Amino acid sequence: MHDKKVLERLIVLRQLEEKKQLEDKQMQELNQLIEKNSHLAKMSVLEMQEELAKGRDLQQADIVSKNLDPIIEDYKKQFGKEDWYKEPKVENGKVTLEFPSKEALSDFMQKQAELNRPFVLVDQATNKVMAYSKGDGTLFHGDGKPFVKGDELKPCGVDIEEYRKQQRSPSNLSPMAETVKDPSNAIQSAELLSSKDEHAEKEDSDTFDNDKQSDMQFGS
Repeated sequence: MHDKKVLERLIVLRQLEEKKQLEDKQMQELNQLIEKNSHLAKMSVLEMQEELAKGRDLQQADIVSKNLDPIIEDYKKQFGKEDWYKEPKVENGKVTLEFPSKEALSDFMQKQAELNRPFVLVDQATNKVMAYSKGDGTLFHGDGKPFVKGDELKPCGVDIEEYRKQQRSPSNLSPMAETVKDPSNAIQSAELLSSKDEHAEKEDSDTFDNDKQSDMQFGS
């Protein structure tokens, strides 16, 4: 394993060299580092970055969602310039993302949940659900408990396939769930109820007027 600090410094100096922005003192430093670490002399900046990434304890997790684009876009904005960053690849509605720490993973997923983005976070090693968002602004642990900032996301006892079966179960389908899924249904339902109420009121009013007219005729 190469020295982390040496690799980090060499990467900075080599990048400056490529941009022709290396000053005399920095050039001397670069030459000295290469002399002391001759095994790194032939490595490109990309190879150094890959070597550095090997020494990091990166956290990997799979994210499953029908709309991964905004999640990946935010991921690129936040981590795209890191030396360990790898371009995400989407396959069958799933993408694997890497994070520098467990805290970074938890914070990122909580922010995505707060943006009302539905997804399921899956542990890559066990294929168990770690967390999920229903698109209502809240992040839940795999066991259904609401996530609180500072919590650690861990795999629960349910794998992703079992989780999908549970979500398709009739017991999990409620009017409230459908309303959350499609808010327009709530508006249409409200308009329909309002229309029915107005119609009923009109019928009651017409009935009252007809009864009143009949009474007047009978009285005459």
